Amino acid sequence: MIFNQILIPLIIALLSISVLFAIRSIVFRLLHSWTEKIKTEIGDIIIRAFKPPSVYWCIAIGLYIGIAISEFSEKYVFYISKSVQIIVILSITIATANLSEKIFKNYVQRMELPVQT
Repeated sequence: MIFNQILIPLIIALLSISVLFAIRSIVFRLLHSWTEKIKTEIGDIIIRAFKPPSVYWCIAIGLYIGIAISEFSEKYVFYISKSVQIIVILSITIATANLSEKIFKNYVQRMELPVQT
């Protein structure tokens, strides 16, 4: 009973997260090699901005897959789904802030403006 309700969805969620981390690693390796070929800073900026939040996306998708196959009651699924949505919203906010900060920093460096630290 407890095996079907908790352990199987947990194992599937953890496996999904592991697979997504492997895919994430491959994608960022490919992006790094692509940015080395085009020799522009925008590729590096995008990679540095989206690498940390992509961890949260992998976790959120893995949790969502685990929830989708679970037999939890609707009440628990509702609250866990809301938690996953919060993770996604927070990670998108982090990605946007990172991207804005890195683009602004790149602009300031190109214009050679003094920046207080």
